[in-house]
Amino acid sequence: MNAVQAWIRPDPLPPTPIDSVDAAVAEIRANADRWVETGVEIRLKLLREVMIALEAEADAWVATSCKLKGIEPGTNPEGQEWLSGFLAIPRSVRYLIHTLEHDGKPPPVSQRRRSTPDGDQWIVRVFPQTLLDKALFTGWNIDLWLEPGAPAEQGGIYRRKAAGETWPGKVALVMGAGNQIFLGPTDMLHKLFIDDEVVVLKMNPVNEVDGPHIERAFKPLIDAGFVRVVYGGLEVGKHLCTHPEVDTIHVTGSDATHDAIVWGADPIERERRKASGERLNERPFTSELGCVSPYFITPGPWTERDLDYHARQLAAALTQNAGHNCAAPQVLLVASGWDQRDEFVARVEQAIAASPPRISYYPGSTRRWEEFCSKYPQHKIIGRKGEGVVPWTLVSDVPMTSGEWALTCEGFCGLLNIVDIPTDDPAEFLAKAVPFANDELWGNLSCSLIVHPKTRKAHPEAVEGAIAELRYGTVAVNGWAGAGCALMVSGWGGYPGNTQEDVQSGIGMAHNNLLWEPLLKSVIDLPFRVQPKPPWFVDHRNLPAMGRALVMMEFKPGLGRLFPVLGAALTG
Repeated sequence: MNAVQAWIRPDPLPPTPIDSVDAAVAEIRANADRWVETGVEIRLKLLREVMIALEAEADAWVATSCKLKGIEPGTNPEGQEWLSGFLAIPRSVRYLIHTLEHDGKPPPVSQRRRSTPDGDQWIVRVFPQTLLDKALFTGWNIDLWLEPGAPAEQGGIYRRKAAGETWPGKVALVMGAGNQIFLGPTDMLHKLFIDDEVVVLKMNPVNEVDGPHIERAFKPLIDAGFVRVVYGGLEVGKHLCTHPEVDTIHVTGSDATHDAIVWGADPIERERRKASGERLNERPFTSELGCVSPYFITPGPWTERDLDYHARQLAAALTQNAGHNCAAPQVLLVASGWDQRDEFVARVEQAIAASPPRISYYPGSTRRWEEFCSKYPQHKIIGRKGEGVVPWTLVSDVPMTSGEWALTCEGFCGLLNIVDIPTDDPAEFLAKAVPFANDELWGNLSCSLIVHPKTRKAHPEAVEGAIAELRYGTVAVNGWAGAGCALMVSGWGGYPGNTQEDVQSGIGMAHNNLLWEPLLKSVIDLPFRVQPKPPWFVDHRNLPAMGRALVMMEFKPGLGRLFPVLGAALTG
């Protein structure tokens, strides 16, 4: 019997009693001022202790996550849990240590300016930083684009403290995400070390089994009185959101959750409040809330290997974590006149069909999938159906119509919509597809732009202009945005300009561990084909070993732990 056949959702953990929730808030409230006063050396000591505890907890934590998601040990999805789930946590801790060791101002790789109608714009390269980065991520570059007309600043609270500023301590409520291991812990680290606030982390009922691992891994911060972890559903969440001692709220989840907290759960009341600007909850509120993520395939002179590689990459991005990802591609934008269009789509279908079925552990997946299928009878099921499994599905011929349902509703379940852009010309494709995505697709969290190097060379203004014009918090060129997110050197959040009334992908940039500001977006630029096989590909033959080896190297970087990574990569 395989894991898909045997899966049973774990029993829920007991909710934290309300009086214990109040006690947890009171305990960290009593230490909020002390956290603000805690110097860099003590913070570094705590982070280093967390790193030791994380290493000790890693194997058991990943095993728990695999059990939750119905993942059979030793399979490719276990490797995904190491890489796209766990890896970001030690990387976030490591980069926070790096930042604090440089008093909040670690040096960039390089800086440049570009002219815009709103003034000069600073672009700061932050990756690769070391020879090890270059060896493991050959050809990868990550740039932070700051807001036009603003000076490039770095250091955040540490710069302000060095200048003599001080402020009272605050209590932050972090409402943990339910889909990935790393999101709750890294959101918590952001509030602590970047926003200078002590944290109550409220676990999401979907993955609350991760909570005991978080409590052990972050015991140094818990024992010091700066973090508390609580459990429960709507009652506990509502109590915390309205708690008089909670100063700020951060949510990684859905826009529906955001709106219920800020504007009210009743739809009529919510719309009335939005119209009048009368918020139910006035606390400062940051969030990351998903996206109908576009995936642009720019027409060009692709070889057979190019077609195969990018079909497999798209399939991997779609099916990773059973499609329960805010960065999962939702809309494939392809030029209808491209002479390789049909061949590429056929290969995408083949690659998705070859992806093993995954347990759709996230609540509501089946309902969302059924709703998509009912609205688009042309849908094509290309994955295996079964108990607890939402099959991989393609929806072709989605019209370029403003308000089109598939363009405004996030599937979150391994479903890909195909929109054909009427052209065969690369520059015209970008000129049509980019504003269409900016204006008509819901959300602005992340996107992927795939463009052949010959096309980029032949149409530099069109391609570089598209990169600049895309209004997404993360733009990944020739790769999946989710892969860059896990590296923890760039911010992660919606494109600036969202409001509490129309929150889209959320407000604020989390995980800005190198403290550059004001951050507009991140641009991740990869080679057109990564060699050896990228670890996020679902047909990687040695992913569990490679994923674990990469994580272990984060704890003690060096040649001794590099060789297992290279060995696993070369046999993938």
